[in-house]
Formats: sequence, C-alpha cells, structure tokens
Amino acid sequence: MSYLSIIAAVIFTVAISQGIYVLHLDSASRTHRLFFLMSFALSVWLFGAMFAYSSPSREEVVFWFKLSSFGFIFLHAFTLHFCVDLTGIVKIPRPLKALIYLPSLALYAWSLCGLIVYRDFVRMPDYWTGIPDFGGLSFRLLVLQYMVYYICSFALLMAVSYTHLRAHETVLDLVCRLLL
Repeated sequence: MSYLSIIAAVIFTVAISQGIYVLHLDSASRTHRLFFLMSFALSVWLFGAMFAYSSPSREEVVFWFKLSSFGFIFLHAFTLHFCVDLTGIVKIPRPLKALIYLPSLALYAWSLCGLIVYRDFVRMPDYWTGIPDFGGLSFRLLVLQYMVYYICSFALLMAVSYTHLRAHETVLDLVCRLLL
C-alpha cells in the first residue's frame, strides 16, 4: 500500500466520521443531512483514491477512478446546496434546487462511459497518477462547475458573515473600520 493510500484512508475515516457524527446530532435537520452528503461525497472520492493509488493495473485504477467520480463530481453540488440552506439568504423553491444537481448528473453519466478530467493514468514508482486532459471538454466543464459553485458558496457565506459581524459591531469596531 502506498503512502498516498494511507493518507487517503486516514482522511476518509475522518470525513465519514464527521458526517456520521453531525447526522447523529440531528438527523431531522436538512442542513445536517446536507453536511453528511458533503462528507459522504468526499469519502467516496477518498475511498476510490485509496485503492486506485495502490492498484496493480491500469484497468483497476480506471475502475476505482470511475467509482470515486461520484464523490468529486457531486461534492460541489452538495456544498452549494448546503451553503444555500445554511445561510437562508436565497430562497430557492424545492423543484429548482434539483437544478443544482443537473450538471453533476450529466458529468457523472459521462464519467461512467469513459475517462473524464484525465487522459490516462501512468504508474510512478510508488503509486498511480493521472495525466490531466486540460484541453478536454469534460475537464473544462468540471472546472467551470467547480468555480461557479464555489464562488456562489463563498459569496453566500461572506454575505452572512458580514451581516452577522455588523449586527454585533461596537462603536470602537465602527471607528476602526471607518479609519481603515
């Protein structure tokens, strides 16, 4: 087993444990369930990576990569949905929330039919590594989804953070902010 597989195994254990713990705290909470889905997606990604790094053949690496693709494709969608729910700033009707997952569904279907993101996998001395397909459509679409979803998530979190901080601002804080 390569050192990368061991690292993936440790982080997998932490991620799935966090998800289960938060779900255990309040399984009726939609926010807690979405956090669990984020942890689950990360865990699926790491589980596949754990075995892919140490696989004996390229065919096994591709199998584990395809299995883990659910995790790295849906993590963005779960994160955005979590941030929408956590912040409560944007009210999206339930049927429209499904649209958050539409690009992920398309990319996941694509990943099951062939390689996405990587052109090929090559064996290094201790582990397998992917050769990115920077010019490929799947790579560009996944990166676009990643950037848009995380920019939206960050904007939602910053809006809440700023509002929360302003609500608790003291006169001294206001003076310091105005001086800056």
